[in-house]
Amino acid sequence: MIVAPVGTVNAAIRVATPDAVAIRGLTVRYTGSRGIFGDGVVDITIERASVVAVNPPLGNSALISMINDAPTTGRTHLVVRESVLDGSVPFADSPTPAFPQLFGITLAGDVDARLEGNVIRRTGGACIFVRTRLDLGGETNADIVGNDLDECYPLGRAGSILVGPGAPLPSPRPPFTATGVVNVVGNTIRNSTGSCLASSAINYESFGGRIERNRVLGVVQSCAIASGRVVPAGIWVGSLRGLPPAGPITVRFNDIEGNAQAGLRVGPNMTTPIDASCNWWGAASGPSGAGTGTGDAIVVELGGATPVFVPFATAPIAASPATGC
Repeated sequence: MIVAPVGTVNAAIRVATPDAVAIRGLTVRYTGSRGIFGDGVVDITIERASVVAVNPPLGNSALISMINDAPTTGRTHLVVRESVLDGSVPFADSPTPAFPQLFGITLAGDVDARLEGNVIRRTGGACIFVRTRLDLGGETNADIVGNDLDECYPLGRAGSILVGPGAPLPSPRPPFTATGVVNVVGNTIRNSTGSCLASSAINYESFGGRIERNRVLGVVQSCAIASGRVVPAGIWVGSLRGLPPAGPITVRFNDIEGNAQAGLRVGPNMTTPIDASCNWWGAASGPSGAGTGTGDAIVVELGGATPVFVPFATAPIAASPATGC
């Protein structure tokens, strides 16, 4: 079945019922703000779907968007599995002139989600964005597992996978009370076109969880520059915006190689060392930077704590069954 609405739409498919909804084997082609939109407290399973943006407009939009921002007693439940998402944003290497800030999957607020085995391409924002409620409260949980991400062209230079509040932060800023666990496990993230806009593969600003068994391969180019929320790194953990430390968090069993400037960079608010042991840094001698090896660097921003990175893997480890080094 193909859903292809005529004209520009707010959402090709909008779900606004708490009853369980399954979308399987569906092809969605649309022009507008959203392909599949879960509005409020919903329970949606999307499997083996294809969602394609056609001539996406300028501005913020998403192929799949689940927004539960208002403080409520209900929670949104989402599964997106084995689906193909294409934002149709052509190769982008300069934010001027502007291009669509089209996200692949956006989750917001009081959400429990599993995003598994999806292929996401050609987005003008993060391929996957998991954010807090707008009031910086609530509980957000997500497992981001086994996805294949490439050609993520984040207009705001944030990351291919972005975890944390949106931008800008609310003013006046309420206390940050958001909780949740966001696990980023077993994903492959590339930047095959060499775009300078990819300042990080994983930008993890808030929550706690595991960053494990991912393959971060040549995402950050030497031309990548800092933004208001990240300094170039294959994996960035922490905040430049004065938020509380993320955690507890582990960065283990990842293949982090070919990233210019830093493989792992720790933000200034991360004052307790994180566990970054047992990663492959592209060299048997381990990471450079904080370490003494020749692989991708570990860089710690002023005020941050140097992570525990020994022992390190002496060969690629992300796809192996190894449970230690």
